[in-house]
Amino acid sequence: MERKRVALVSPIAVAPCRSGNALRVKQIAKVLEHQGFEIWFLFLRIPSLQNLAIDEEEMARLFDGRYRSFEVDWCPGGEHVHQIGLVPCLWERLKARVLRFKLPVPEFLTDWRFLDFEMPATLQRSIQKEIEEINPDLIFVEMAICSSFLKNLQTKAVTVIDTHDIYTGRNRRMRETVPDFRWISLTRQQERRALRRADYVLAIQEEECQWMEELLGRDDTTKVVLADILEAEKNFVNESDAQPCAVGYLGAADPTNLRGLRLFFDQVWPLVREKLPNAIFVLAGGASKTFSDDEFPGLRVIGFVDQVVQFYQKVGVSVNPMPGGTGLKLKTIEAVFHGIPVVGTTAAFSGLSSLDGFPYKAASYDETMAEQIISYLQNPGLRAADCEAAFETLKRQEAHSHSRISQICQLECT
Repeated sequence: MERKRVALVSPIAVAPCRSGNALRVKQIAKVLEHQGFEIWFLFLRIPSLQNLAIDEEEMARLFDGRYRSFEVDWCPGGEHVHQIGLVPCLWERLKARVLRFKLPVPEFLTDWRFLDFEMPATLQRSIQKEIEEINPDLIFVEMAICSSFLKNLQTKAVTVIDTHDIYTGRNRRMRETVPDFRWISLTRQQERRALRRADYVLAIQEEECQWMEELLGRDDTTKVVLADILEAEKNFVNESDAQPCAVGYLGAADPTNLRGLRLFFDQVWPLVREKLPNAIFVLAGGASKTFSDDEFPGLRVIGFVDQVVQFYQKVGVSVNPMPGGTGLKLKTIEAVFHGIPVVGTTAAFSGLSSLDGFPYKAASYDETMAEQIISYLQNPGLRAADCEAAFETLKRQEAHSHSRISQICQLECT
């Protein structure tokens, strides 16, 4: 019997898998494979969305040769906008000068863009041609900003957008914690138009699910489905491997992460060291490139790790001090799966703190956060109990997410 086919269209590759977005896409592929689908991975090589070198051989191996890469001369956010019209091009050039010379104009004008990030027609046709040849039963699109090729696609396949985030007013929300932040941001009308191109929309947390239902309207033909936790695999590390009184952070060098780390080192870490003078802080990932060992007392910079387990084996507590941000915090979830307690801000537990049985509570950059860290370091029993409770909570959510995606896959069969 011939296997069902799914075309997974993504601007994020899964090799290497060093970001929350990449982990999400990898988990989607694993869930679909578990549902019995033959996966065809169509990678849109968009520089602003994937800035790491892609392991082409590993991508081909992972998908058994069913991997296609599109060289994309298009950048959501303004570059190459000349491909979609003269007026958008002039608008982007005007904004570039406004930003360069810091002219006093309302911020919403510098965020606004024409044509809600439409792909160039040539790229849309290339994707559509590839999909027609694959003849899939199901089409998954990662990120609503990459959905425009669905508009004129002649297919009977069920279409799904995995959203990753809410893009309406995203720049404004991010600037509340990271001044001058500017990337991809949509208006409500633009995001509604992008989402309505699919039969189903996957939201990655309850709050975003409710927002998208309100945006689309409950009578809309596009249905919103909550699929937050896609993989809850228990990989608890051996506590005996951890260094005594070791706290740690693993993350990328994006502005939100770096601002959060600075706030933590300035306001929280001195309080921890005051009570535990031997405490050390293990810093890994891209964020570590902006720090040095002698910058703060007890700091140990280890850079990139080949496997995340190598980091979690070194620490007794993981912190996520991000001051803001959007979407589900997959680095928080990753620590839970490795059996490491997490201390973090409200943003670090976005989409998780409201789950029944989830033990971790948000803290501010003060003694509250320091006391949580110290308590976990000094109390192995508390650490073990909360790690187990957190994992069991996410395991239940995984079952719910798989059930909802399975229902979409079964509808495809009919």
